Amino acid sequence: MTILANASHLPAHTQSPVLCVDLDGSLLATDMLWESVLLAVKSRPSLLLIFPFWLLRGKAYLKRKIAERVKVNAAALPYRSDVLSFLVREKKAGRKIVLTTASDMRLVQPIAQHIGVFDDVIASDGELNLKGTVKQKILEDRYGSKQFDYLGDSAADLAVWESANAALLVEPSKGTLKRAMRVATVERVFHSKVSRLLAVVKALRCNQWSKNLLIFVPLLTSHEIFELGLTSSIFPREANSQVRLIQYKRGGHANQSTSG
Repeated sequence: MTILANASHLPAHTQSPVLCVDLDGSLLATDMLWESVLLAVKSRPSLLLIFPFWLLRGKAYLKRKIAERVKVNAAALPYRSDVLSFLVREKKAGRKIVLTTASDMRLVQPIAQHIGVFDDVIASDGELNLKGTVKQKILEDRYGSKQFDYLGDSAADLAVWESANAALLVEPSKGTLKRAMRVATVERVFHSKVSRLLAVVKALRCNQWSKNLLIFVPLLTSHEIFELGLTSSIFPREANSQVRLIQYKRGGHANQSTSG
């Protein structure tokens, strides 16, 4: 999906040679966590029952476990054409461009390779969820306070904008834009020509999601998936015992039928 857009320029500001770029909702008109959840559940519906247990160990752990089970087609993702064109121009102008995202590194690396403009990638790693103040600290430690520009889209990026030399915002809400202008020098705002609601609906790709909801039919109608799907992934030894019990019961019924 391509979103045609323009960009409004604010008063001139000295650019940092380093431009850090968010992924979800910024370069992409979607969220990689939801994309990967859909792919994972499509291939194995019983994973839906395991997600809460992974989440108990932290969001970074959840993202890593899902990322280990899916392969994303980077070429098929919905990129924002306005942001992508801007990054290509900035790269040609000699800026260092760094992809900084809370998505898991396993999902992000193929995207970075596909785009081909990033000098470095910083992402969640299974232990650290690179978002908000965590991202802020990582970027400050690596480049220094006010030594990088940052492109993001949501209130979660406010802490990073506060430490940035300049803020670039992608389709922000009015509230996020106002708050960003209070804590940072806003250099550029990317606005879509379509309505924000329509852009969100397109990004969600509801048609694709509705089709994939059919994968839950076997999950809901199969008692054995409920019995074994969750336990086989968390408690494999106990699950094997359940399998043997079910096989024994089936064997018993078969013997009774034969003898009768």
